[in-house]
Amino acid sequence: MPNETLPLTGASWTFAADAAERARAVHWAYRIMLLREPESREAVDYLVRTASTARQLRDTLLGSAEMRASPGFPVVMSMSGDEPPQAVQTEVDPAQRRQLFARVQQVWHSLGEQQPHWSVVTADEFRPDRIGESLEHFYATGEGNIQTLLRMLRRNGVEPASLSSCLDFGCGVGRLTFALCKQFRQVVGVDVSASHLAVARSEAAKRGISNVDFRLLATVEAIDELPQVDLVYSIIVLQHNPPPVIRALFAGLLRRLSPGGVAVVQVPTYLPGGYSFEARSYLATPAGEMEMHALPQREAFALAREAGVNVLEVLEDMWTGYGAGSRSNTFVMQRPRESAR
Repeated sequence: MPNETLPLTGASWTFAADAAERARAVHWAYRIMLLREPESREAVDYLVRTASTARQLRDTLLGSAEMRASPGFPVVMSMSGDEPPQAVQTEVDPAQRRQLFARVQQVWHSLGEQQPHWSVVTADEFRPDRIGESLEHFYATGEGNIQTLLRMLRRNGVEPASLSSCLDFGCGVGRLTFALCKQFRQVVGVDVSASHLAVARSEAAKRGISNVDFRLLATVEAIDELPQVDLVYSIIVLQHNPPPVIRALFAGLLRRLSPGGVAVVQVPTYLPGGYSFEARSYLATPAGEMEMHALPQREAFALAREAGVNVLEVLEDMWTGYGAGSRSNTFVMQRPRESAR
């Protein structure tokens, strides 16, 4: 029906609970999306085990290098350029900033007490009642992120072996930290949640990891007490802070860079749904469990100028989970070796 519109209803397909049915779904997903059969029984079993919803199955295949390199891959630009301005307050007085930070700290400490792993990666298999069987898979997910980090550095002319120390900001329970410890001589894991850090320290001890120093960030200002490092890394962290806190933390992280040091930092820069932020009205409402906030892209560039660092790359990523009409960026910034601060 070339001249007709498909009568799509928007109804969702519920992923079958039966393993055999899910395996059939995986086979058909391969056929329809990758135009081939699965490469192995192990690949099918992995997707049956890890994709708990049809959307996860779809997104896993869409995110594969093979799919993304295919001719005709459905590329949707994050923004068209027609999006309206958003009123986002990024600077407040110190008292308001302390209030904003305290809210974040309280929320995340509570999450760390109740469901520390799920709050880092929000998949049902990492809920407290299932983490016993999925713990190794949870930490294995961090390995892929760090391999992406290494490729990102090399793409921008930075050899990872030349970097000795690393700061993992928003380290949580150590999902990325432990993978970083395999790549860098010394790693500093920093988080605002004491409960998450308690899990990270315990897990590091069990795994015999000794080249990590976990630190609690008790205040925004305390970021300037952290050591200077060769690499600052932070993904899916700053987005859970109000914009004035994002800006202050981002600025502080750039100040922690040694000459020649590199920062790889992710933050949403435009959110859908008429997003806006005003500190006074925000503080008058109850805190959300896991909020999503944005820092306008121009603010990130301003922070780079203020810190005297060079922007090497701005990568569009998908860390917020939002689609068209939003934007999340991973910034790669480097402090010149001759820089004097």
